[in-house]
Amino acid sequence: MATKLDVCNGALVKLGMEPVLDVDSNNITDKGAKRCKLRYDVCRKFVLRAYSWPFAIKRAVLSPQANIVPAFGRDYSFLRPGDLLRVLSVLGSDDYELDYDLEGNEILADESNLHIIYIRDVDLIVYADATFVEALSAYMAWDMCISLTEKETTRNQLWEDFVKLLGLGKFVSSTERPKRYAYASYLENSRSGG
Repeated sequence: MATKLDVCNGALVKLGMEPVLDVDSNNITDKGAKRCKLRYDVCRKFVLRAYSWPFAIKRAVLSPQANIVPAFGRDYSFLRPGDLLRVLSVLGSDDYELDYDLEGNEILADESNLHIIYIRDVDLIVYADATFVEALSAYMAWDMCISLTEKETTRNQLWEDFVKLLGLGKFVSSTERPKRYAYASYLENSRSGG
């Protein structure tokens, strides 16, 4: 179970800096701790959006906003959930994928109820996957590298590490989920003679 301090110290160590004891108080004097405090939330949201981390996936059923109808093109307007970072899918009441538009803090669609699956903003990362924690540390180190070390080669290596950790996260997630098989439709079977 990782904490904000664990992630920040992971980033600082990747930069060759000493770990810190605090990144939340208002009287921080360490340059690395100050930078971590400033950049943590932005970096966390970026890494959450970068991949469909299973611990951050959430489902919701949305009802249309009362008395608010899009000017044209769609029949209904839905307010986005407050913790939504990235929409993964929007389904109708029959659980089929829907065509939709994202505009401002609204989801526009032609169905009167939406079932959505999305990445939520998880600010308490104690239940996060260990790969996510490492990816967040690597991304934070990349983000803070120039301001703390001025080493461009280190920054490039940190980006490569981050990308590899995203790939590892995808691999781990794919092995934990059941296999999904694609079955041929009636039309595909009739065309192939089946």
